[in-house]
Amino acid sequence: MPEVSGTTPAAHVQSTNRTICDVIASMSSADDRSYDVSDEARTMVSVVVSVCLCGVISLLGVFTNAMNMLVFTRQGLQDNVNISLFGLALTDLLCLVFNFWISVCYIVIILDPPTLTVDPYSLSIITASLPRVIFTRVSCWLTALISLQRCLCVALPFKVRDVFTPRTTAYLTLTISAFTFLSHMSLYFYSDLHAVLDPRSNTSKVYLVPLSYGHVDLYVNTLFFFFLPLLNFLLIFACTLGMISLLKSSTKWREIARKGNSVNIRPLNHHNEYKNQDMRESKEARVSKMIIVIMLIFITCNIPSNVLLAIRNVVPEFQENGRLKNLFHVTHALAFLLEAVNSSANFFAYFFMSSKFYTTFTSFFKHRL
Repeated sequence: MPEVSGTTPAAHVQSTNRTICDVIASMSSADDRSYDVSDEARTMVSVVVSVCLCGVISLLGVFTNAMNMLVFTRQGLQDNVNISLFGLALTDLLCLVFNFWISVCYIVIILDPPTLTVDPYSLSIITASLPRVIFTRVSCWLTALISLQRCLCVALPFKVRDVFTPRTTAYLTLTISAFTFLSHMSLYFYSDLHAVLDPRSNTSKVYLVPLSYGHVDLYVNTLFFFFLPLLNFLLIFACTLGMISLLKSSTKWREIARKGNSVNIRPLNHHNEYKNQDMRESKEARVSKMIIVIMLIFITCNIPSNVLLAIRNVVPEFQENGRLKNLFHVTHALAFLLEAVNSSANFFAYFFMSSKFYTTFTSFFKHRL
């Protein structure tokens, strides 16, 4: 039977809300308080970053990802790239919806209406923080699929086309999304709702109480909040480096080939064939460069989150209720802000680096003006 405990995998999820509020009185003594960052600084950073900035960026990201989905749908979901990027846009949109809901929940937490029968902080964990974590993980693994697929396309362009058909890409996108979503749904089993007497109103209020499953907690924490995120990040990092290296090599090879072809006189009947081949290679190179930019945005915005995950596993005091709790909440607030930026920024890479996306997007609005 699970026991009530304060150290569970849910603690990591709860940190999403802890970064934007200080709603429940600290259970630690004055001697355990963190003095590296003041309470005032923590509150200021939480309000400015997690409510104002995250709220605005999340709203912007909901719009940009909706536009991404619209454009890819109008272009047709018969292309590998469009299918993958459509799935990524959908999960990013859901991440940002719940991210914005966290910002809204903070306002309710600050007001804390006494008539509420459910603790607003506990409610925000169930309805905002947990879903946000789940869809963030789905988005990360879809990004890994896109980077791996594109890296293989650059390395083995002719063989990979036969393997990664549009149907295969759609199945992989759905399978990865469903598996990641269902596996992380297990986080809901690490907490339970209990009615607790609220001394301020002298009424019962429902709170979310974390549960402990003994050694299983350690395994789940290590798997979901260290090993899998680190594996995901390293996979994307390796594929991005591979794409950059392969593109440089292929560019040098094409330059040598063009010099060689310029010396030899091409037959007229082969001129169009060479020209079409150059156009196809140029198109694939542009797509690969756009994917590289998306991966670089992902890597840049997710470095802080992965560093913080590593620090949490080696520094016991760096926890949401540890001696360095204020530093923990401030740094995680900034990390969550960068994650919101990552989920919102892909639109600009598509708009400025894909002429097809640009044409489809602008034509859609021109017809409505």
